[in-house]
Amino acid sequence: RRTVIPLTSLVATSPLQEQSPVQASARLRSVSPTSPSTTAAGGLAVAAQVHTPGAGRLEKPWVKTLIGGVVTIAFEMAGGHALEFLKIDKQVSNDSYMTIIRRMTANKGLAGCLDGFFPWGAMQATVKGGVFSWGQAASRRMLHGNAYLNDQATMVLSGGCGGFVQGVFMSP
Repeated sequence: RRTVIPLTSLVATSPLQEQSPVQASARLRSVSPTSPSTTAAGGLAVAAQVHTPGAGRLEKPWVKTLIGGVVTIAFEMAGGHALEFLKIDKQVSNDSYMTIIRRMTANKGLAGCLDGFFPWGAMQATVKGGVFSWGQAASRRMLHGNAYLNDQATMVLSGGCGGFVQGVFMSP
């Protein structure tokens, strides 16, 4: 849906009338394409794309924890563990990548890429993904609706908080 809004209706006329990003966003959503304020003749007008999927809905931290844990373990099993294994082996030897891969798969084939994954690698992956997801969702709930950050900045900051919580939990 495309809505044209006069620029003057979005600009505050005094410091007492300043709008928070939440108020401005609500005002943008409340203007309909057929209202008189959207068809004002003369003056400047701005086109706004109103798109707010899932607006007002936040993830539950415990659900995000479960999803994060499951997704992280799936990623690690699909190749993340093998890449980590390859990286660590390359750091401690001067062998080529192909030599390291041949050594990983020599006895067990592709299953050799998962050596060391069960049980400790799986547990670490699950905890790492779950803790990050929980930290991100919990901090996003705390930051939601503040007057200083828009939704994108809140998402970025909550992601940083999730990474901080993961770092503290995984490497205290």
